[in-house]
Amino acid sequence: MIKKFFEKIVFEIRMHIMDARWHSQWFHCFELYPPSFYYRYTPEEQKQIRDRDMAEIRALLEEFEDKQGK
Repeated sequence: MIKKFFEKIVFEIRMHIMDARWHSQWFHCFELYPPSFYYRYTPEEQKQIRDRDMAEIRALLEEFEDKQGK
């Protein structure tokens, strides 16, 4: 049990370092999610999250266009 806890802590530290490097090297402007996203979620979950986020963005854009047209 302690070993699993330790492994989880090490995993979280690695994900934090990976994301910090990603943010500091300006790669974040070309990708939707930080690298840890792809390690934490299965491809099916990634697709669900991506679809949900894109639907939210489309709704915001439509709302913005509606307000601009009035």
